[in-house]
Amino acid sequence: MTSNLSLTLRVLVSLLSLALMGTEASARSADKLSPFDGVRWGTDERPEVDIAGEWYAFESIDGVACDEILAAIDERWPGQRDKRFAEDLMEVLEILGSAPRTTASVHGRRLSDGVAVTLEHVPNTTSKRQALRATRNARRATPVAPSEISRDAARADVAVFAREFAARFAYLEWRGIDFDDSVAKLLLQLEEAPDPLPTKELANALTAIVAPFGDGHASVSGVRSMGRGALPCLLHEVDDIVIASSADRTQLLAPDHPRVLAIDGREIESWIDSQRAFINAGSEHYVRRQALRALREINDVRDLMGMRTSGSATLTLASLTDVADTRDVELTLVSRRATYGTWPPRPLHHVTEMNTGQRIGTLSIPAMDADLVDAMHDVLTALADCDAWIIDVRGNGGGSRAHLLGLAPYLLAPGATPLVGNIAAYRLHPDRDDDHLVARFMVRSDTPELTAEQRAAIDRAARSFKPEWTPPAEKFSAWHYLLLDRKNADARTFHFTGPVALLTDAGCFSATDIFVGALTVLDAVEVIGAPTGGGSARSQTFTLPRSGLSVRCASMASFRPDGRLYDGRGIEVDIPVRVTAEDHLIDSDTGMAQHDAVRARAIERLEERLAERR
Repeated sequence: MTSNLSLTLRVLVSLLSLALMGTEASARSADKLSPFDGVRWGTDERPEVDIAGEWYAFESIDGVACDEILAAIDERWPGQRDKRFAEDLMEVLEILGSAPRTTASVHGRRLSDGVAVTLEHVPNTTSKRQALRATRNARRATPVAPSEISRDAARADVAVFAREFAARFAYLEWRGIDFDDSVAKLLLQLEEAPDPLPTKELANALTAIVAPFGDGHASVSGVRSMGRGALPCLLHEVDDIVIASSADRTQLLAPDHPRVLAIDGREIESWIDSQRAFINAGSEHYVRRQALRALREINDVRDLMGMRTSGSATLTLASLTDVADTRDVELTLVSRRATYGTWPPRPLHHVTEMNTGQRIGTLSIPAMDADLVDAMHDVLTALADCDAWIIDVRGNGGGSRAHLLGLAPYLLAPGATPLVGNIAAYRLHPDRDDDHLVARFMVRSDTPELTAEQRAAIDRAARSFKPEWTPPAEKFSAWHYLLLDRKNADARTFHFTGPVALLTDAGCFSATDIFVGALTVLDAVEVIGAPTGGGSARSQTFTLPRSGLSVRCASMASFRPDGRLYDGRGIEVDIPVRVTAEDHLIDSDTGMAQHDAVRARAIERLEERLAERR
């Protein structure tokens, strides 16, 4: 590799690192302006705006429609509508080809009387945008929902929940769960509940209704933790046992006794089981991962288990070799829980030189951020002369599908037949139009822009597609398809012919599930590590009016081409790898993981595959 190329790669890695830490890789040209004195979101997930003290259902600004703006936000910043509409509206308008101005023309429906109004020459100012940002920051710092709610208000919210969830949720009929019966039982329980009722209890009760459906994105949120007491350590699963590390991951909590047998005298499995009712019923590895994370807020879990809260917790620890060799460690609880972060830390780009003279190039993608796709292309160009690739997406919780659409053409030969990587349909609802899945890069078979080759690929996939669950046709859209092909490949997109190892774990979720599942249709790709979390929902949110609780649920049923659902399953691996305790610890000198069994196995496997080709 030349010195100039090395310098280029160092610059690329620096840019990627800055972007992942929240720093923009390039300066934004749009002024930070806004015409709105306030922004909020209605139950239909559409923005409502305050202009000079009057609230309007927002329809357009300077001729750019609301749907177009929201689609652009979803594509560029998935899951960030609230923030980006309020704080970055001018940049969105620039993306859509409309230059920001000092005044704006805003069209909307006045909420007080329902009259459609166009407001001309609305001042577009920095101070308004700063006020919106300050309001959002203040809202994040305090609980969204009140601490208590009256029984009558709770009953009213349950009625709204029942109506909206049934109308919006894609997987309502999937597992044969009697949703109406669950709601009826909750209403009976409310008759015996205290008045007022802690809002947290209503949130827990609704979560227990939502969780069994297995939608990985589903949640009931809005009641924030008040720092009632958290463990000052992290819990990890290693080879079917639980270990504890320090909060900074530099060492095991007790190096000679890393295994956690019990907390407060109760077996660790009973603590994990206590969380199952409140965790979406996905794959077992997903549930256990989420349960261990929930146990950090130990006093909240004690409440659910009917235990007394306190300022400390006693962990019973054992050695790895002798379960009878135990010791108790009393930990003082802290107000803020320790964070796991994206794991493992690793270079975003790396080349490994083998003894054979062959080279294995690694690209790590810790976040599916559409802003980083161009940098990915540059790194892949630098890896063009490698003999094999490692694509590491461990710990990647999702985001945009743009990385998948950008990477797949490298693994397809010029002239190759297009492939289908995902098939989905969304539940029909007045808020969802024909373009509901455009932000997921999915098309129907009758989309006019399809080429003959793309249409033929969809026809082949449709004929062989046998979903493990068939959504009721009268309640769902037509099937939509995600295509992998070289149609959008540009001059820099070469054909890589070497073997590819795709590294995964239970932290892979949402768009990363799709990334992994779609790439498995390619012969060059082997998945190594642990199964992914399982989630692909095009989730949407509605708000309960009395409590302020937000309910999030899937709007689409999403399948792999072989008919298996993404939600509730995750993507299996070709080569499973058992990790060690050291795989969860950080080397304080290098900032990397002390050990990386998954990467080591991937290199070993790629050497085997390269040898088979010689």
